[in-house]
Amino acid sequence: MIIICMTILKGGIFIMKVKYWMIENPITVTPETPIFDLRKMFKEKAIRRFPVVENKKVVGIVTLTDYLRFAPSQATTLSIHELEYLLINEKVKKIMTKKPHKIYPDTSIELAAKMMRDYHVGGLPVVEKDDTLVGFLTESKLFDAFMEVMGMREKGGDRITFVLENKPSMLADLLNELRSFNAKIISIVTTRAINPETKEIDSTKRIVSIVLDTTTNLEEVIKSLKEKGYYIE
Repeated sequence: MIIICMTILKGGIFIMKVKYWMIENPITVTPETPIFDLRKMFKEKAIRRFPVVENKKVVGIVTLTDYLRFAPSQATTLSIHELEYLLINEKVKKIMTKKPHKIYPDTSIELAAKMMRDYHVGGLPVVEKDDTLVGFLTESKLFDAFMEVMGMREKGGDRITFVLENKPSMLADLLNELRSFNAKIISIVTTRAINPETKEIDSTKRIVSIVLDTTTNLEEVIKSLKEKGYYIE
């Protein structure tokens, strides 16, 4: 998928990089953090995963699932006092994932999303080249970035989705048409077309989704473009 997106930040323009969406200064634990304390942190902070840091460098990641897998298997026959004793004496290093997948601040959002999907993880530590932790990227932050790309974080806006012939000038031709209406564009996303019958990729077509500001006369735009042969979903 090709994403065309720029967002204004403090008077400047930036593209979609992890450093603009990550959680800075995330809450962390160490390998020596007692699992008893970890359990309290999951509950009090309402966070499902923590980077594990030693000397400011990422050495692992521990999730709520890691804890839940550990607690029942080790404590189902124990009393409450025995369970607490166990959790106090066992450390995070026992249940954490060592050498977790990591990304850099300048990693693109789409690559980060692909990594999370491919590796089936819900968050990625963001590190410098020396593995020093500088942030954490979560699924929720990815959703925020996706909403920004799709123009959903701005108030107002109408979406038009086109099926265009896949040729070098397809986008330029469409934008020239929209220019005649003084249309204000909030976002543009273009992706591959899928044949609805065969469910296969149709390489001769591209899907272009454009969000226009509500000041644009949408009905007039759609009517005119359909008359000129544009296919609008």
